[in-house]
Amino acid sequence: MEAYEELKKSARGHKSDYRLDPRPLAPRSQAEVVGATHKPTGLRVAFKRLFNFSVDSVARMRREIEFGKLLDECPFVTPIFDSSQAFDWFVMPIADGNADEWKQPWAAEGELANLLAATCNALESAHRRGWIHRDVKPTNILRIADQWTLADWGLNRRPRGQTTDPHRTRVGAEYGTPGFAAPELSDDAHEAMPAADIYSVGQLIGWALTGKWPKPNLPLLPDNTGWREVVTLATAANSDDRPQTVGEFRSIVSSKTGTKLTVCPTCVFGGSQNA
Repeated sequence: MEAYEELKKSARGHKSDYRLDPRPLAPRSQAEVVGATHKPTGLRVAFKRLFNFSVDSVARMRREIEFGKLLDECPFVTPIFDSSQAFDWFVMPIADGNADEWKQPWAAEGELANLLAATCNALESAHRRGWIHRDVKPTNILRIADQWTLADWGLNRRPRGQTTDPHRTRVGAEYGTPGFAAPELSDDAHEAMPAADIYSVGQLIGWALTGKWPKPNLPLLPDNTGWREVVTLATAANSDDRPQTVGEFRSIVSSKTGTKLTVCPTCVFGGSQNA
């Protein structure tokens, strides 16, 4: 990401600094991502802008912007380079695709480990500050500069006491992506703990090794015995029965499969504790 340092230093929240491509990079939903050129540096970037300006949509993009800048030190969190003060657009690197588009077989040596290591490092960096992602899934894991980064933090839960609107996350409402979302997110997503993200990582493993999209509240168990045990533990229906931390999850992966997930010291130990 060194090439973007000049852009980050010159970022000033002016949309006029970017020349936007005429066509989007991805289908439009609440927001649209288009390719853009940063005029002062000539660098190519992804420009994400809102099309739905509801209070909830703006709040979601605000969380995504604030978290991306907060976790700038973690190389496995998709960085935010520039943004609007109105929280209706931001700039990030252009991805080479997401995990759902990845063509290499996940069962190949090192492929799944790389995906899990990056996701776990990003989550651990967030969890130690009190943030919970709540929407870990293949399309939110982007390939940037030959490594995986966890993106789309718009549904994340802020640390205790920092929620901007306690009524935004409604009790009993469906939250996250069906199949990857932990069962408790449908009860009260505001009370989600790190174990909710670990459930999603368990389903991510099942998805990668079976090639199937998981069904809501049903563990997607692969045939491989070791990974099957990992997924079983990570996707327990009761959140108290799952690994409670990313570190505990890594230990289970190691003991059950022999796979050592690389730990990023900066993500785990570095930086400010304040959100």
